[in-house]
Amino acid sequence: MKKIQPSFLNFLPFYGSHDCSKAKIKEQISWTDFFKESLWTIIVREKIENQMKLLKKLNKEEYKLLQEYSSQIEHNDSTNREGHSAKVYFFLLYLEMIFSRNKENSLNAFFKLWLSNSFIYFQQGNCSKWLSHSNWFISQKNMFNYYNLSSDLMEPFRVIIDELAYKENPQKNLKKMKKRKLQKYF
Repeated sequence: MKKIQPSFLNFLPFYGSHDCSKAKIKEQISWTDFFKESLWTIIVREKIENQMKLLKKLNKEEYKLLQEYSSQIEHNDSTNREGHSAKVYFFLLYLEMIFSRNKENSLNAFFKLWLSNSFIYFQQGNCSKWLSHSNWFISQKNMFNYYNLSSDLMEPFRVIIDELAYKENPQKNLKKMKKRKLQKYF
């Protein structure tokens, strides 16, 4: 499966609008590595804590392990607590669904639809509210991803779609699920 890259966003006029001022660009360029690393630390902690809350809500005792990982996060997640947390989290949520990012299946289609919609909202918000260029990044540095900053900022919110995917089990029910049901989360 190709990496998820919402190419239709290339047609949206985010740059060159009155909201994408030179002052915003100058401010973003001046971000220090320490500042970006500090932001990434906050993002990772929020992501793990949200995952932990979902596991607790689903009565999975392993949430305590994520709680421990959250308390162990160091600056810039130098000990990769996010990676350890993700391994536990996805195993618990999608064990029954036989999830693989490399296969075309309804669960991946479900995530792809969500990511495409999420990128739109995060990208529009980034440019219109306070950031100019989403190809600036905090942590994600994929040179083929025009939306690295949006990818970074949406990390803590992924748990919303994880919960929906867990409850709806798209591998069994994707055809029944309506696009509108997904859109209500946005």
